[in-house]
Amino acid sequence: MEWVDLVTPALAVIGVFLGVGLIVQSIRHSRAIRRLEDRMAGAGVAAADAPLQRLQELQQRVTTSSARVGLGGRTALISVAALVAVLALAAGAWAVFLRDSGNGTAGGRGVTTPGTTTTGRTTSQAAADPNLCKSITPLEDNALVTVTIFNASGVEGAARTKVQPAIDIKGYTRGLLTNPPDDRNDLQKTVVQYVKAADRNAACSVARDLEITPLKVTPLEGFSADQVGGDNVNVVVLVGLDLANG
Repeated sequence: MEWVDLVTPALAVIGVFLGVGLIVQSIRHSRAIRRLEDRMAGAGVAAADAPLQRLQELQQRVTTSSARVGLGGRTALISVAALVAVLALAAGAWAVFLRDSGNGTAGGRGVTTPGTTTTGRTTSQAAADPNLCKSITPLEDNALVTVTIFNASGVEGAARTKVQPAIDIKGYTRGLLTNPPDDRNDLQKTVVQYVKAADRNAACSVARDLEITPLKVTPLEGFSADQVGGDNVNVVVLVGLDLANG
């Protein structure tokens, strides 16, 4: 569409110049008509005594000239009006079909805004991660939250030396401190899980205190209540290499 964007304004400028030229020509014709009429009027008075034949020839010439000039003036005005109409239609078509693709995007090219993905002409809102901790309500008492810590990093002593001190300092109640029941030892990133739905806010609080990024928690998965320390446990931390080597 680049060549159309260049040619269309150029044609519009040329059309404007042509229209101005036609208007000027029309004005000149009008002035010529007035001058001719003035001369003919003067000639008619001065030739009152001229032979009748000469007077008739003069009147015939005046009539013929006036008719030709009048026809030229009307033709010029009609041409100007037609040119203006064509230019208006061209500008409207250019704006509708070339500047607007029909879906509100310039030139038919998709526009991508933050938080959206564009495929052709279809735009869909990116889904938010439901596990993110968007807001955390202050806990009434951290001691009411029991935290079990599983070392899933494979680094010996990581749970005891890297995570347990932070849990104790923040006043949470200590739960189990051991390796996970499935003996996993290659977890790259630490995971914080909540046992019951009511424990989600407490899990978000623990994840924040451990400086987990992004700040997110997930429901307990892969372990039973007995495996994580019983019904009194609220939060389970699976220590990964990020905290073990931190």
